[in-house]
Amino acid sequence: MAKVRVHELAKAHDMSSEDVLDKLRKAGIKVKAPASAVDEDQAKAAIEGRPLPTNGATAKAETKPPAPPPKPPVVRRAPPAPPAASDRAAAAQRERQQAAKPSNPAKPKPASGSAPEGGAPAAGGTPA
Repeated sequence: MAKVRVHELAKAHDMSSEDVLDKLRKAGIKVKAPASAVDEDQAKAAIEGRPLPTNGATAKAETKPPAPPPKPPVVRRAPPAPPAASDRAAAAQRERQQAAKPSNPAKPKPASGSAPEGGAPAAGGTPA
C-alpha cells in the first residue's frame, strides 16, 4: 500500500491533475487537492476504470456481526439489618403495655326507650 501524490499520477498517465481528481472522486476515493496522497493500487484502478481493490478491509467490516445490546445492570440489595438489642427490648415493652390495657373498651348501648342521639324524642314516646 504505497502512497503516491495525485499530481505524480497525472504526470505518469499524461493527464491533467483535475482529470485525475475527478476520476478518483467518482471512484469514491476522498481527495482534496493535487498534493493529496492516495493509495497507489486504488488510484491506478480508478484511473483505468477497474473496480477498486479492497485489501480485505471492507470485507471484514461487512461480515462482522453487530454487537448485542448491553444488558441492564443487576442491582443487588443487602437484606435489612436485624434490630439492635435495645430496639427489641423497647418493642417487647410496648407489646406488654398494649396487652395490659384493653384496646376497645365496650360502650354502653342506649336503652330502647330513650332518645336517640340528637335530642329528638323517639317516635311514640313521651318527652321526659
